[in-house]
Amino acid sequence: MNSVETSIFSSKNFPESERIDAFHDSISVVYDTSNPAVSNKEFKGEITSHLLGEILLVETESSEQNFSRSARKIAHDCLDHYMVQTFVYGETQRLDGDSKTSVNNQAVIVYDASEPWEARTKTFSNITLVIPRRVLAGKLENDYGHHGKVIENSDPLGKLLHEYLHVLPKSLQDFGECNPRELVAPSLDLVATVLNQRDRNVKNGGQTEGPQSASFSSRTLLIRRFIDQHIHDSELGVESIQRAFELSRAHLYRLFPSKDGIARYIRERRLDLAYRALQVPGARVGQVAFAHGFRSESTFRRLFKATFGVTASEVIRSDGAHNAHQSEMHSQSTAVWEEWIRKL
Repeated sequence: MNSVETSIFSSKNFPESERIDAFHDSISVVYDTSNPAVSNKEFKGEITSHLLGEILLVETESSEQNFSRSARKIAHDCLDHYMVQTFVYGETQRLDGDSKTSVNNQAVIVYDASEPWEARTKTFSNITLVIPRRVLAGKLENDYGHHGKVIENSDPLGKLLHEYLHVLPKSLQDFGECNPRELVAPSLDLVATVLNQRDRNVKNGGQTEGPQSASFSSRTLLIRRFIDQHIHDSELGVESIQRAFELSRAHLYRLFPSKDGIARYIRERRLDLAYRALQVPGARVGQVAFAHGFRSESTFRRLFKATFGVTASEVIRSDGAHNAHQSEMHSQSTAVWEEWIRKL
């Protein structure tokens, strides 16, 4: 008897006219999707998931798809997972960022669910290990900064991870009465070892503190936590963080090097948390805005619309209808992987 819990979603279980929508609804637990040129008749989509304690192994097979995670979706679903993915056949091409990255069955790509991305895949079969960030805490030298990393088979550790991902689904068939949680520790150790080694390989000579160093990562994580703890304070900003951590402005901006630096991070974090607060029954736009450090409701409304593509009022009005639609679709499907991934 196989002790590994397995969930199978198949578009074949739905009427032909509903197959694409059913697949999109199921995969929407992680991605927004679209099919560029596939009809319901031609479409195929299967998702086989294996619950391994604190991590999830997902095998996906599908016709051509466009996948994306927008700022709006990230704020809505609150997923904070790494997705370590390789292909059995087919390939993916990232469409976001400064350059287009293609990944086929000779490499592993890492996605961070807290970061936006967009990609196009040809007809494909892939294997994804879904790992909550918290279960890697203490194992990674850098808790962030891995999004979009591609580990080629030319790297010995990368090849080991690639082969491990390919053999893992097959080995589950013979797992017998063993506890699937026994696979968690070696899986986490291997992923952490590969990512840490990749970080060390890209370090700049004798640099002692930079985006890939442990001290850099730890300090960045502490500042992120400080921001979350003080997100409701309208005075939260560069100066207050400098005082709290005794850092120079230049040092602080090295920790948050993206455009607009830490000020942008604080603004986006306020908006993400405000989006979630708007989904609470009885929420009011003005109250949510001021509770998340915005001094002006009109400024909040403008930034919210620019970031998420919908107004704050529309989120309040639509969330109930969205949840009702999701419940109806879930009642038609026996796939429980959507709940697993939410509860990891």
